Amino acid sequence: MIAMTGFMLEALVAVLLVVTIFYCIVLERRIRAFKADQVSLAELVTQLSNATEHAQVAVAGLKSTAEEADDELDGKLKKARSLSEELAFMVETGNNLAGKLADPAQRSAAGGREAPGGNVAYLKTAARTRAGTEKTEPAFTRPAPKTSEPSPEDSSRVPLEEALRGLGAPEPAALRADQRMVPPRRKPAAPSAAMQGAGEARQALAQALRFAR
Repeated sequence: MIAMTGFMLEALVAVLLVVTIFYCIVLERRIRAFKADQVSLAELVTQLSNATEHAQVAVAGLKSTAEEADDELDGKLKKARSLSEELAFMVETGNNLAGKLADPAQRSAAGGREAPGGNVAYLKTAARTRAGTEKTEPAFTRPAPKTSEPSPEDSSRVPLEEALRGLGAPEPAALRADQRMVPPRRKPAAPSAAMQGAGEARQALAQALRFAR
């Protein structure tokens, strides 16, 4: 009976050893798989670290680019503001210059419009004066030729009159008709001043716009 008990204990130990060996084999396989996963995990961690470094470099470059763009944009904004102020000043100066040049042109145009009426009144007054003088002054009458024989004085006077007629000496009536009072004509104001001022203002505006571009 003691021998039977010893045999049963040995058999139980053998079974436990077999079970232990089986679990050791399973554990070894799992450890191998874990090691393989550990290698892939290490590679994944390395890749993640590299990606993090690249991201940091990209972020630093983005910050520097943003700062440069901010500085450049600030400079452009300041330049645009200064150009806008200069353009506004040029526009205001051009408007003032155009207004100053337009005032003399309008005055000259108004004077030119009023001039015809004054000339008509002047002509009417001159015509009335001329008509009055023609009524008051006696007409120049030529002496009637005598039927009798001309005296030596008359014979010398006739060739003199013919010579005067040949030279084209005007008669007094013709002189009065030709010597009409012509009113002085007012010279029209040259509109070139306003046009030149407007042209200068347009040129200044065009130059400012080109400089702004």
